[in-house]
Amino acid sequence: SASGAAAAAAAGDGDGRGGRRGAGESGAEEYSPQWVAERLLAMPVEQEPDKQQIFSRACLDFGRWKEALVAGFSLCVSGIGSKQALLDKFDRRCLSDSSRLVLYGHDVRLDAVEPLRAPLLRFMETPNAFAGVQDIASKAAEARGRSLKEIVQVFSECVAASQATTALVVHGIDGPRLRDTRTLRVLAHLAQLPKLLLVMSVDEFDFWSRSVEASVAERLNIYGVTAHTWADYRHELVAATQGQVPSYLSTLPMPSVEQRRQQQDNRRR
Repeated sequence: SASGAAAAAAAGDGDGRGGRRGAGESGAEEYSPQWVAERLLAMPVEQEPDKQQIFSRACLDFGRWKEALVAGFSLCVSGIGSKQALLDKFDRRCLSDSSRLVLYGHDVRLDAVEPLRAPLLRFMETPNAFAGVQDIASKAAEARGRSLKEIVQVFSECVAASQATTALVVHGIDGPRLRDTRTLRVLAHLAQLPKLLLVMSVDEFDFWSRSVEASVAERLNIYGVTAHTWADYRHELVAATQGQVPSYLSTLPMPSVEQRRQQQDNRRR
């Protein structure tokens, strides 16, 4: 898992080769964004003999995934490794007839309080986002200064009036920007729209049972599938942290500045 790999990368062996922080050191100024990114990218990657074959095998299930969406379920893909490339391919192959809005849960550029506000407005301002719907730009302009609830209402009306279905693809719904209860409630509301197809990926295997209200999970009407890609996910961790020490790293003993200098000296020799 990501947390297990991070623990192995961060804990070190305590003898100067990734060792422990000295007693009494706060460490607050030690963790520069560059160092955190390097630490995450240094995490070991699970080895799989033939990732391409596994990826191709997962693609064989696309027909079943699309049937679940058409039947009214929200598709949620879980499994070891990044699912981004897999969902991108599913998007291109099976959702090309739909208008598509893509979100990334690890994208910290999303607003921390209302992460859905800007993406929904931008989508409504996109020409031909909703086939056959007139005056979308003016609708979006009117909604811009309103509450998120009103923006969601206008977006929902556009989805209903569109001649094509709208696909909402969410990479990492358990990411730091999308996992709060209010945002999940909005997504659950959108998932109930007859002409909206919700596709998600999730990394935490117990996310739905541990972190989501039962009523929200029920309204999402999830059709869960497992697809292990073994693809490198470290770039997503780096994007999600933006130089901040992740919770599963901050609780571990970190090497001090002097220990890291010693590591660099050892690598130069």
